[in-house]
Amino acid sequence: MGQEKTEIRRRVLSAIEALPPAERTARSAAAQKALVELPEFQAARAVFVYHADPTEVDTRAVMAEALRMHKRLGLPRVDKPSREMRVLEVADLARDLVADAFGIPAPRPECPEIPAGEIDLAIVPGRVFDAAGRRMGRGAGFYDRFLAKPDFRAIAVSLAFECQLVETVPSEPHDRNVAVLVTEARVLRPGGART
Repeated sequence: MGQEKTEIRRRVLSAIEALPPAERTARSAAAQKALVELPEFQAARAVFVYHADPTEVDTRAVMAEALRMHKRLGLPRVDKPSREMRVLEVADLARDLVADAFGIPAPRPECPEIPAGEIDLAIVPGRVFDAAGRRMGRGAGFYDRFLAKPDFRAIAVSLAFECQLVETVPSEPHDRNVAVLVTEARVLRPGGART
């Protein structure tokens, strides 16, 4: 299965990289707008969001909207040696973020932690998705382990470009699905329901 996943990731990454920058920006904006209009986002008191890299749907507008709506905003901070991910609260995107070990903006270590059980909505990244809510990350398992925590009860949502959807994502018992998948063109919910 590892070889199959590697090939699917490679194919999807090529499709993302083939999108012209202006088109990628426009698609990101459309997906983010759809996400913040979701009833699950509107109702959430504490939102966990990842900071996107250039090959992912941008998440900065989602973060800004969460703060504008006075929600608790949590971002991941990964400890490479322990392979542990914590969610730290960010109140100011300019002041509270610094580059982490991967070069991605992450909360300063002194930011307060938001326990998994206090998160209402978790926006999780992925490289490949299907309409049943299966997701494939990059293989490190940080998010699968976090979503499997016993006290984690949040609704898991992902943002994706349409080109990241495949017929079926190969999955293993430890893989965690998302409840909602938002692209630039539609909102998918497991079971194939669309809005």
